[in-house]
Amino acid sequence: MIGHVLAGPPPRGVVVAVALLVALAAAAACAPMSAGKTDGDSAATTLVTYARTGGFAGFDDHLVVRGDGRANVRRRGGEGEVKLDAKHLDRLKAALDGAGLASLRDEYRSDGADLFTYTFIARGRTIVCTDGAVPPALTRLLSALNEIVDNAAVPPR
Repeated sequence: MIGHVLAGPPPRGVVVAVALLVALAAAAACAPMSAGKTDGDSAATTLVTYARTGGFAGFDDHLVVRGDGRANVRRRGGEGEVKLDAKHLDRLKAALDGAGLASLRDEYRSDGADLFTYTFIARGRTIVCTDGAVPPALTRLLSALNEIVDNAAVPPR
């Protein structure tokens, strides 16, 4: 892996570029979910796009949540669509509201091996952080998104 060959962390520009590519790939994989919807339809609007990658086991989890609670989940085990109930959708929206995304930096990194990298895309912002450097404002959002990914029963690929 590249991270083991380099003497230090990759340049910031490389990290941001990779995070954007991962997020765009996740969004492209979910395009059929909004088929037939117009841009003005709030149900088809993406609420948040999330990726959790890395860790000791090499996670590669992706999630796209729409405004109506439909969520596309892609994991190594497979992919599928889930529907969030009102309680979980409200919890996620409250976490997004409470995160203060506009006031956060684009990147929060810490050094270490086998760390998770989290990428959040919401409300016109892309924020990337690693374990040990997740800002307190994002902990509720991170917890809500991980709960959705971890509890989604996705069929094998």
